[in-house]
Amino acid sequence: MSYDFEVGIDAIALANGLTVDQVSLSVVGGNTEIMVGDEVLAILTGVEDPTQVDISVM
Repeated sequence: MSYDFEVGIDAIALANGLTVDQVSLSVVGGNTEIMVGDEVLAILTGVEDPTQVDISVM
């Protein structure tokens, strides 16, 4: 869980062959969850607009 993720400053980098197409973002309880399938990879607390999360591939 990330408590200090800042939209426009921080970014999420995918590694180990993971692609942006495999990842889904959804808002749950005012937080953005980053998921692959049923597995939650990260929770960005207080981030209510997942379209503003910068995700890139390493």
